[in-house]
Amino acid sequence: MSGRESVNPGSPRPGVKLVALGWSLSIFFLLTFLLCVALGYLLPADTRHLLADAAWREPSNVALGAAVAFALGWYAALVAGGLYNHFRGQR
Repeated sequence: MSGRESVNPGSPRPGVKLVALGWSLSIFFLLTFLLCVALGYLLPADTRHLLADAAWREPSNVALGAAVAFALGWYAALVAGGLYNHFRGQR
């Protein structure tokens, strides 16, 4: 397979689809963040763990963290996927 051939038959360009990668990574990061928040609520407050600080429990901080996790998924997809697509087509 040459570098200019498509990964998907019938697709005009080689590489990954950035929109699909962006949505999947963003949802994965968001769900992982929400799982960490849920575990932080379930663990006893007197234990020593990363989420022992009470500042993250405020709803505004949880919402901000969720938005950042979602945005980081798109950032990772656009940068890593874009670089992959660029170098995949460079043979």
